[in-house]
Amino acid sequence: MEQPILGKPANPLRGSYPRVLTRATVATGKSNRSESTKNYQCLKKQDGFREERDEYPQATFLENAGSAHIKCIGKLDNAGSGGAISRQLENYGRSNVKLLPGDTVEMVLIN
Repeated sequence: MEQPILGKPANPLRGSYPRVLTRATVATGKSNRSESTKNYQCLKKQDGFREERDEYPQATFLENAGSAHIKCIGKLDNAGSGGAISRQLENYGRSNVKLLPGDTVEMVLIN
C-alpha cells in the first residue's frame, strides 16, 4: 500500500472540503442528510458486513447544504465516528459548553 506524502492530502478532494463549519438546526441537519444521501446506496457485502453512507461535511453543519461528499463505510465505524463528533459538539472541549446553531468549529481531518 502506498504511503501518503506528508503535507499532501491522501484524498485529492480533501483540499476543497471546508474546514470551518457552522452548526445547523436539527431540522436543517435532517434535510441535509436526506438530500445528500438520496442518490447513494451501499451494498451489503457477501460476508454480511454492512456499510452505511458517511458524509462530509456532516449533515449537522450548514456547509453540507444537501451536497456532501458521500462514501460507504462500515456501519460500526460510521456509528463510532458520528457518536464521537456528537459528544464533542454537545460538550465542546470538556467545558460543558454546548455548541448551538450558528456556532462555528474548525474540523481538521487526520488520516
